[in-house]
Amino acid sequence: LLTTLSAVTWFPLAMLFYYKMTRSILLGDRLNQTTIFRNNLSPIWLGIIFTIMFLGGEPSILYMTILLFFCGSVYFTIEEWIEKKHLNFNYIMGITAAIFVFLGLSAVQLFPFMEFLKISSREKASFEMASIWNLPLHDAPAIIWPFFHDIYKLFTNYWARQSWLDNYYVGILPFIFFVLAVLFDKSKKACAILILGLTGFVIALGKDSYAHLFLYKFMPAFKAMRYSIRF
Repeated sequence: LLTTLSAVTWFPLAMLFYYKMTRSILLGDRLNQTTIFRNNLSPIWLGIIFTIMFLGGEPSILYMTILLFFCGSVYFTIEEWIEKKHLNFNYIMGITAAIFVFLGLSAVQLFPFMEFLKISSREKASFEMASIWNLPLHDAPAIIWPFFHDIYKLFTNYWARQSWLDNYYVGILPFIFFVLAVLFDKSKKACAILILGLTGFVIALGKDSYAHLFLYKFMPAFKAMRYSIRF
């Protein structure tokens, strides 16, 4: 849990620089600037933050963060092509540049880690092992109901229940604000937050959702990640 917190703590800052990068690309496109690095160092800073997240000790958090940002860049590229009939690859180039910065800065630790992963049991982990300690669907009320998970503990053993995260209560006010934003805010930011929240929830369900099984079978290195409750 501590390694996860050490990595996920940097996610808001990574999101900030990703947002600055996309805004700079959009502004540069309006000013007919073709390079993503003209007055825009956000990809470099984003790569540095990726490195810090990786060195925090939880590569799975960085893996999902990069995947999220890359999917966002693809979305922005497609959206601009549909709306303006202009294919702007700067979004994809920006996140790719950040990834290369990360690869260069973290190589001293990344390559030994990849070599170790190939000879570890994680490489051939079964679906039962990869999906252990997920968010049970019947335990979902614990997100907004304090100590609901403690009731669940009374009826199941340590390995059958979710035992990685003791409590995932987020508070009733954040949940209310989330619902209000979804219902009344029709901006793209609110839509992105909704998609992000639903995606994390579905993946956190683990073996109780087909999404986790799909990712386990077809997404590279996903089978090496355990405890889907973290998402």
